[in-house]
Amino acid sequence: MTLPGVLDIADHLENAAREALETMCFYGVLGRSAEGGIADDIQMVSLRFHGDATGTMVLRISSPALTELSANFFGEDLLAIEPGQTEAVACELANMICGAALSACQPEGHFDLSQPEPLVLGVPAFDREPDIHLPLDLENGKLVVCVWVE
Repeated sequence: MTLPGVLDIADHLENAAREALETMCFYGVLGRSAEGGIADDIQMVSLRFHGDATGTMVLRISSPALTELSANFFGEDLLAIEPGQTEAVACELANMICGAALSACQPEGHFDLSQPEPLVLGVPAFDREPDIHLPLDLENGKLVVCVWVE
């Protein structure tokens, strides 16, 4: 079985990101971005999914936004947030977005998600552009979700 069309998946990813950010971190998504890139100050997380569809999702988020998300998530002051906390929030956010989007795409589907892993050396090498490239403007930065479906 395969996932529905790219536009449907992008809509599900956007809805999942919006829901996760608003409920988990009390943080707003302003909408899809006209620009696809992010400045150099970013953090990245990757996870794989297997089951009725197989692929990889990479989440890239601007560091200032991730620090604010983390402060909101932990109920801490911005200055008290440590790198391990931002990494944990980025991983949990990737897990929630991927799981919710896959469930929305295929409500009866069965999927296993790998543990999200921070990417410190850049995006893994793929032999093609992502099937989905979804840049979202946030209150203070940008979130980009990329998905490669096998």
